[in-house]
Amino acid sequence: VATRLFCRLRRQNVYSWAAIIGLCCRIGSSEEALLGFCEMQENGFLPDNFVIPNALKACGALQLIGFGKGVHSFVLKMDFEGCVFVASSLVDMYGKCGFLVDARKVFDNMVERNVVAWNSMIVSYVQNGMNEEAIGVFCDMRVEGVGPSRVTLASFLSASANLDALLEGKQGHAIAILSGLDLDNILGSSIINFYSKVGLIEEAELAFSRMLERDVVTWNLLISCYVQRGRVDNALNLC
Repeated sequence: VATRLFCRLRRQNVYSWAAIIGLCCRIGSSEEALLGFCEMQENGFLPDNFVIPNALKACGALQLIGFGKGVHSFVLKMDFEGCVFVASSLVDMYGKCGFLVDARKVFDNMVERNVVAWNSMIVSYVQNGMNEEAIGVFCDMRVEGVGPSRVTLASFLSASANLDALLEGKQGHAIAILSGLDLDNILGSSIINFYSKVGLIEEAELAFSRMLERDVVTWNLLISCYVQRGRVDNALNLC
């Protein structure tokens, strides 16, 4: 519907193109988003620093590294690399495509890094199984004095769980408490998953009990934790 309405607009501009490309990304139509990115230029409109992150998001979703590198070249040509949101999107795109060297190069060259930028690098490492590197970036983030978000801590806890890193994971849980972050589905599930992986069932139960809301993933994590440790009766009680 939105695409049909857009085609009927008598006056198209950068803002209308940005809106339709952003909408395509939000609803998962990555191919349509990239088509829009190309078409807007064919119609004489240059993408700005609001359009480019969505184009990079679409490239990452489709793992189109060639297209993504083309967008990166456009970023350099238009001098957008200084925009933290564009740079963060580049890191995320390279990470999703598995090009971690390129992701780290963009990250290291960033003049300004906000929590989104740090998250992009940490998540990229975790998604590609580079858990030690993810923990290293998290530590650098702490040194820089940047406060973590739920995404930061959830990713850090995933890396800790994958490495069976008890000390680091407990540190992540403590930081979540000290930061006053509520245990929503994302963060709470990450904490339960961590304690399950390292065999601390009581801590997993405590985190579960303190969650403000629970979804099917959360319930399944605790049930799996019980089953893996041979506590079938506890698992059945949750079903």
